[in-house]
Amino acid sequence: TLFRSVLEEQLKRREEHNKQQVALEQAEAEVRRAEALRILKEKEAKEAQAAVDARKAKATAEQHRELEAARAAVEAKEAKDKADELAKRQAVMLADSPSKSVQPSNNKYEDDFEVEEEQ
Repeated sequence: TLFRSVLEEQLKRREEHNKQQVALEQAEAEVRRAEALRILKEKEAKEAQAAVDARKAKATAEQHRELEAARAAVEAKEAKDKADELAKRQAVMLADSPSKSVQPSNNKYEDDFEVEEEQ
């Protein structure tokens, strides 16, 4: 009976130890699952932030293209307006002096000088 009670005591200890071991393994598994979930959420957050950054970069690039197109349009209009003004002045000069033949100069400096004189 003493031997039996010693064996029963050892069996109880083993069962208790096994229960503790199972509980420890379950707790470790839960910690691993929580860590994996945290890593997954971090990855998803980084991917979402990358998508937001990409959309911002695309929008910024589009705004830059639109701004450059608007700037080019303004420059083209200014050039057209200058050409129209020069054509009007040449027409007025031709109308004012029918006996003279006005020929456009090939010298840009002279063209600018003539325009400044008229102003």
